[in-house]
Amino acid sequence: MKSPKGWKLRFDFRIYLNNDEWILLEYQGAQHRYDSFERFGEYERTVTDALKKEYCELNNIKLFEIWFDENINDKLMEI
Repeated sequence: MKSPKGWKLRFDFRIYLNNDEWILLEYQGAQHRYDSFERFGEYERTVTDALKKEYCELNNIKLFEIWFDENINDKLMEI
């Protein structure tokens, strides 16, 4: 999958539940929320993140997001 700018869009993790079923996990760092990060801006937050979500919805893939300000262990237990 590529962005309209031609960048490869990758997910952070694929977790296999069994041979035929898996989920995708995205860790959303602070750059997904704030403009103060070099080389990552509004385009990535609005376009590429949305493309990934749309891809998962269209392909019936479960996508989970963990945000930088969430407790990772709690979120993983929730998932």
